[in-house]
Amino acid sequence: MSFFNSSFDPEGDPVTYYWHFGDPDKTSTAKNPFHRFQGPGAYQVSLVVTDQQGRTGATTKTVEVHNVQLVVNSTGDGRTRSPEEGCDTGRTIGDPAVPECTLRAAIEVANVQHGGDGDISFAIDIEVQG
Repeated sequence: MSFFNSSFDPEGDPVTYYWHFGDPDKTSTAKNPFHRFQGPGAYQVSLVVTDQQGRTGATTKTVEVHNVQLVVNSTGDGRTRSPEEGCDTGRTIGDPAVPECTLRAAIEVANVQHGGDGDISFAIDIEVQG
């Protein structure tokens, strides 16, 4: 899931970002991070923005995750780092970068998390050359 924020400092000073996604040990310091949740459920996602003077602003929202699907986004053949945690091979693709999910990794996850049953969809751009 992609997260976007429009935080800024009124004086124009640089700010830092700290996201917590509500699942164990999953954080990011990116302005607009990508995060794949471990499974369906309600997650408390929080963002703290801090300027150079140490002033902060924070918000927390509940994100409802339903029917987590495995989306193959790469023609690579990498294995998942952990079928229990998801399809992430440890590599990223695209701009902005997102975790790579290969068909092999998606099948490994489906076998472990869904007993061999589950939906796998594809999001791969293919360029046809004449």
